[in-house]
Amino acid sequence: MQAVINESRTAGEVLYIVVVDTAGKWAGSSGWPTNQLLPEPSKDIPLFKSEKDPRYDVVVPISMYNQPLGTLHFGLNLSQIVSARRALLVQGVSIAAVLLVFSSLILLLLGYWLTRHLTTLTQAACRLLPATLHPAVPEGQDDVGQLGVAFNTMSG
Repeated sequence: MQAVINESRTAGEVLYIVVVDTAGKWAGSSGWPTNQLLPEPSKDIPLFKSEKDPRYDVVVPISMYNQPLGTLHFGLNLSQIVSARRALLVQGVSIAAVLLVFSSLILLLLGYWLTRHLTTLTQAACRLLPATLHPAVPEGQDDVGQLGVAFNTMSG
């Protein structure tokens, strides 16, 4: 059994494995000091805590034919999950910031494109005196250009 426990611990991010029989005696262990009490099972996944080595502790009953044989205690290393979560958070914030800047730039250019003739229209309206009734305002197919057409028609 000890060979299986040792092999199971090396096959991933398992920090410790301890098998305890029904009398409370350790039947096999790997990675946990025998002079320390086993930790209680974790109630939540510590992904949001800033622990140095985040660990998730699990206790599973072992039984055969409805006869309890003991419990299996093991701890999983969550440091890779925590670092991946942190990297995804930084990546998400970076993408959001780039999209915000890009969207602002596009909206600024779109606003300029839509209102580019309004300055000319305003200046023409200011120059409209009784002596000059035919100012030339640029016309176009868009809404602002059509406003120029209406202004030219009105003044002429």
